[in-house]
Amino acid sequence: MNIFVDTSVLYKDPFWKRNFSTELLETVTNREIGLFVSEIVLKELEHNYKKILNTELSQIQNIQEKLTQYQIKTDSELPKIDITKSIKGLQYFYQKLEYDGTLTVLKNSDNLMAELVDRAIERKKPFTENKTELKDALIWFAYYKHAESNNLKDCVFLTNNITDFCDIEKKN
Repeated sequence: MNIFVDTSVLYKDPFWKRNFSTELLETVTNREIGLFVSEIVLKELEHNYKKILNTELSQIQNIQEKLTQYQIKTDSELPKIDITKSIKGLQYFYQKLEYDGTLTVLKNSDNLMAELVDRAIERKKPFTENKTELKDALIWFAYYKHAESNNLKDCVFLTNNITDFCDIEKKN
């Protein structure tokens, strides 16, 4: 079996700590299952992770300011979070998964662009009349091309974004 992962699956669990993610990593490690992630997914994940950290840190700062208004002093200072270090930690996590052989990161390929442009014009999946997002198309197409060129069987695409990647008429 070969599993390809979309950013939407990793968005709220970038370090694979929830039950499903942990079990998936254990299963991949203990069996002959290929786990693939696009370089674009990792870049998007990093971008989203940074946004989440900034949002959460902003909320912490707002709470501290509100407490100060009421002259409430906390016994200990809230922890300082270094976003740069946190992102390096995320990058290291995926580098380690790749180094251990648990995960294969698929690098971007310029060869995909011509065929994607044709698909975008013809509105073939992953494009539709209403959806033409290049990033999603590059992710999906990189997975498709990797599976095709390596003659991979039993491929599964994990995503929470079925409207972009599935044929809505066939969904039900």
